[in-house]
Amino acid sequence: MVSGYAYSSNTGRVYVFDGYVDADGDGYAATVDCADNDDAIHPAAIEVCDAGNTDEDCDGLADDDDPSAASDGKSDVYPDEDGDGYGGPLVVSRCDLPAGYVVDNTDCDDGDLAVNPGASEVCDADDTDEDCNGLADDFDPNAAGAAAYYADADLDGYTDPDSAAVACSPPPGFAAPTEADDCDDADNTVHPGANDPPGDGVDQDCDGADSTQPADTAAPARSKACGCMASPRSVSWVVVSGALALLLRRRRG
Repeated sequence: MVSGYAYSSNTGRVYVFDGYVDADGDGYAATVDCADNDDAIHPAAIEVCDAGNTDEDCDGLADDDDPSAASDGKSDVYPDEDGDGYGGPLVVSRCDLPAGYVVDNTDCDDGDLAVNPGASEVCDADDTDEDCNGLADDFDPNAAGAAAYYADADLDGYTDPDSAAVACSPPPGFAAPTEADDCDDADNTVHPGANDPPGDGVDQDCDGADSTQPADTAAPARSKACGCMASPRSVSWVVVSGALALLLRRRRG
């Protein structure tokens, strides 16, 4: 047979090249054309990504299995090593989405299932950035589990109730709230339970007032004779003098 074509009642127009039939007229005979009924498929065609995984260039490989597949039909996908639905930074271009891959690459730790952009930030000892927003624990306003701490500026072990700071861990100079409050956090001699010398005008023990005089140094008793205040020593001399006078009168009598 020679090159050209002839009509057939069974197949319609049939192309013949060098004695071989080329049914789709793409210039490739059925001996090398892997789909001689489709003129877009032949050895010189460009492999493209398609839903049917068609081997357009007849090299026995299709789509992702064919390294010659056109890149303009591929998408960037990312391995999801921890299976949390978020991929890491490693990128590959694929026609189809393989198992274990995702189209998201925002996972900041693809080896930890609990760390991804959809996770909740929580206070933890390692300052982990669970939600991948670039902030961890005290630096992340979304962190859960923070507690109130209070200043202990004078380091006397008692905190100032008016100086709260909400944080995952105590900031420098802060501590967990104490049962009793410090009434002067600038003086470490002033705190609940401290020695409170009387009469100095300072409430050292934070009970709300300066201590009064102790019972053994109470004010001297008032003299009934003159209405004035007599010291314990003057009272004693009065008693002694009276006793001596009584003794002398008895001797004279």
